[in-house]
Amino acid sequence: MDIRRQAYREDHEAFRDTVSRFLKRECLPNQAEWDRNGMVGRETWQKAGQESLLCTMLPTEYGGGGGDFGHAAIIAEELARSGVSGLSLALHSDIVAPYINRLGTEAQKRQWLPGVCRGEQILAVAITEPGCGSDVKALRTTPQSCSLTMCACPWPTAWARRARALPT
Repeated sequence: MDIRRQAYREDHEAFRDTVSRFLKRECLPNQAEWDRNGMVGRETWQKAGQESLLCTMLPTEYGGGGGDFGHAAIIAEELARSGVSGLSLALHSDIVAPYINRLGTEAQKRQWLPGVCRGEQILAVAITEPGCGSDVKALRTTPQSCSLTMCACPWPTAWARRARALPT
């Protein structure tokens, strides 16, 4: 019986080869160091950007790959296959960056996304609140306008969030 996988096109499989080579060349040799340091070096992110492995689904006009979910899935598959850990490409490229692309103004997209796609800026999510820790599902917020002068978010108006944990 010949069962062939049909989920991916030829361009996906060519991309798989690129991802696999990158992981073998740039990540596997550095895994022990990353484990010791508790972080992936910025140079690895920049090399991933140079090889178009970041933000594969974002439009090319912002520096993204202009690809589809298949490209993102291949990165996840190859990361799992290689055993590389700590390099949170999916969080950066497939979770956080699309929020900026979808909800940001044109000026914000042009300001932030090219650097994100090049690996010069690394995106993440950090959430914790007294009484619920990092249990995001238990958080409930109420936005209140504020004027934070040190706010690092790209949106024009900063919002303070009053969070509370739901009873379990």
